[in-house]
Amino acid sequence: MRKRLRSIDTFRGICITWMIIGHTMGWWIQPQDYYTISFIYINIFVDAFGSAGFLFISGMSLTLSYKKKLENFNSYKDYKYKQFRSEYLLRACLLLLIGFTYNFIMVLRTFNIKYIWSWFILQTLPVSMILFWPFFKSNIFIKILFAITLLILNEILYLLLIPFQDNFNSIFGVIYYFMYNQVELSPLFRFFPFFIIGSILADMISSKIWSDANYSKKVVISSFTIPMILIGFILIFISLYIIPFDILERFNISWPVYAIGGHLLIFAILFSIEFLTSIKIQVKYRFFYYFSYYSFTIFLLHYSLYFLFNNRLSAILFFPIILFSIIIIRFFLGFMYKKFGSKFSLKYQLRRISTELINYFKKIND
Repeated sequence: MRKRLRSIDTFRGICITWMIIGHTMGWWIQPQDYYTISFIYINIFVDAFGSAGFLFISGMSLTLSYKKKLENFNSYKDYKYKQFRSEYLLRACLLLLIGFTYNFIMVLRTFNIKYIWSWFILQTLPVSMILFWPFFKSNIFIKILFAITLLILNEILYLLLIPFQDNFNSIFGVIYYFMYNQVELSPLFRFFPFFIIGSILADMISSKIWSDANYSKKVVISSFTIPMILIGFILIFISLYIIPFDILERFNISWPVYAIGGHLLIFAILFSIEFLTSIKIQVKYRFFYYFSYYSFTIFLLHYSLYFLFNNRLSAILFFPIILFSIIIIRFFLGFMYKKFGSKFSLKYQLRRISTELINYFKKIND
């Protein structure tokens, strides 16, 4: 059975919505209101569903798309497979170019050349896509080992390199710059594992659920829901009570462990609601669907909100105003969907451009 998973759209829509809220929280709220313990806790505990959650769900959706495409190829040497691979990698490179363009704008705005290389989500995601290509065909255990190794290696590297921050006279300072510049954003080794974990869940859905043409609620519960919820709770418990680091310190291993646990838990619940209940979620699904469908588009456009209430709102005023803003954005996206459909989607345009470029180069070579 193959169909568009509403749970993926809902999860991705939640991630984009939270990124809008989290960013505007820093842009709009008066500093004296923002730097309170309540806002710090909101950011740390919910921020798992920002860029980390987006990488997680991107790994899942891209893997499911990859596996679906494989059904159309006779082998890995098939021309269609090679074209699909070329389009995938070119699309990642085009997205990386957008990321560098954003970084360049940051350089012009701040007059700080160091921003030209920043591990922003628009840089972390395409690099993750490129690096992960050889692992699409790997089994689940290799992916798990890879993700764990990256998390551990990240902690070691960060502790070794942090003393050399901004020391460009040392090779270690240069390595720190390329590995952790703008460390508060999405450095590759800390965030790539989220992409891998998402791919692992896609493998489980494909092998344990979709592979069974007559899969039942029992299969979904025993093969996916219960294991993911249990693992999610265990990882959250470990991050809070076993790992000897404060989860409020986002730069130690406790936070990614907590975030992965949260991703598994929330997605398992959304997936179960979709497949195991008769709850009518059409309206709510459509709300997040537009944020998911236009995720890259709205992510870029939402930076225009920076100038709306620049550090002028109190915490009390912020929440009703951002809620109203989210509703306005939703209706705007709904209008664009009816008016332009996929043409307004950056993902669609990147896919179209990559396909046209590959076909153009093929004609030249022929």
